[in-house]
Amino acid sequence: MNKYIDSAIQLFAEQSSDGAFASSNESQVASDTGSEMNGGANNNTADENRAADFNKLINGQYKAEYQSALENALSKRLKTSNRRLAESQALKEQLTPLFEELAQRYSIEDANDIEAIISASQNERRLESARIEGEFRARFDGWLKEAEQTKHKYPSFDFDYESSNEATGEAFRKLLNSGIDVETAYTVIHRNEIMGGAMQYAYKTAKQEMADARTSRMNRPNENGTSQMHSSAIIDDISKLRPEQRKLIKAAVSRGEKVSAENFRKFL
Repeated sequence: MNKYIDSAIQLFAEQSSDGAFASSNESQVASDTGSEMNGGANNNTADENRAADFNKLINGQYKAEYQSALENALSKRLKTSNRRLAESQALKEQLTPLFEELAQRYSIEDANDIEAIISASQNERRLESARIEGEFRARFDGWLKEAEQTKHKYPSFDFDYESSNEATGEAFRKLLNSGIDVETAYTVIHRNEIMGGAMQYAYKTAKQEMADARTSRMNRPNENGTSQMHSSAIIDDISKLRPEQRKLIKAAVSRGEKVSAENFRKFL
């Protein structure tokens, strides 16, 4: 700092045309430098005074209080440290058998090599996840094949819809995951609709067969060569039979036929 100031004074002195200018500048710089040094000295003195006052207090009037507060703080910190150390030691003792078992499982010689044990465990989980994913993918592909076969039998079947709809999707998935095939799961979920449809189909089929049989009988000539169309075309109730038709029914009964309100038409 002093070398810098001296160089500056010398520079101004050399550039000045008269000694008065150089002398004036030298005096001003020296004055500023002295002020800065005095200010720094004052600050240092204030800090030193506060430190001295503090030392007097803790070694004099408040020595006992200071020592007590310091000892209490150290004691609390020591107790906390000891408690944490004890907890850590207890936890280590509890985990030691587990780490020894894991080390043996993963063929790791040092049971204290926690990083190696964690790495082996993570690798095992990755392999297990890949295995489970592969098994599920195989099962899912099987479901898709079964879904195609089911759709041939039930054209309205939609695998995506059955798997995701809010009403029955969860029950459908549970059946599949329990090992039930797609067609059986579908028929279980929709047994009422399927049964109703089957009954409706059976009814229509029976009705058509009955109509065909009646048409065939109407077109078949009887013993005297006349058609039976008039006698049987509109009879739906056994109570509406004419006398000649009742004779036919009686003849059937005498032959041992079982005649009922449902099957009497076939004897006309």
